[in-house]
Amino acid sequence: MRNFDLAFFDLETTGLSFDADIIEMAVILVDHESFNIVEEWSAKVKPKDISKADPQALAVNCYNEAEWADALEIKPALEIFLQKTSNKVLVGHNLPMDWMWLNRALFENKLLESMKFASGQFYYQGFDTASLAYSKLRNVVGIEKFSLEELSQYFGIQRARSHRAMDDARATYELFVKLLNF
Repeated sequence: MRNFDLAFFDLETTGLSFDADIIEMAVILVDHESFNIVEEWSAKVKPKDISKADPQALAVNCYNEAEWADALEIKPALEIFLQKTSNKVLVGHNLPMDWMWLNRALFENKLLESMKFASGQFYYQGFDTASLAYSKLRNVVGIEKFSLEELSQYFGIQRARSHRAMDDARATYELFVKLLNF
């Protein structure tokens, strides 16, 4: 794990339920020694069934058909994601949520079975910045939810568009660096 670069990622979905569709994904690749950003990638993803989407989730994620007209199908988006995150440790804020949707999508697209963890695909362990923040800031008055929004405000991390995958991946990266130096 020590020699793996980091992949800060975020997914946006059509809701909070297990069967929600991924509609946007982003990855920021970071060198494990310098913590410098090496590459950024994001993609809008076509939902499988927009009729099942939670309207509130679509509003929060700024989803509209016109902006998603050129979105990728889920399988090609996942294949690019896997290529980008090969031999990387995934880092996310509230990682179990995104990991759940990611694993479900990989399984449904027959990409999970072919993965060889720590040998050609992302490392099987990940870092959760929400857990890291809790371990360092649990006694700080005013921090209650340990949400990305709340922690970004606490550390002065500028956010252009929260609940957009790239903005949240960037905020997660900046939060991780701030927490390491806290």
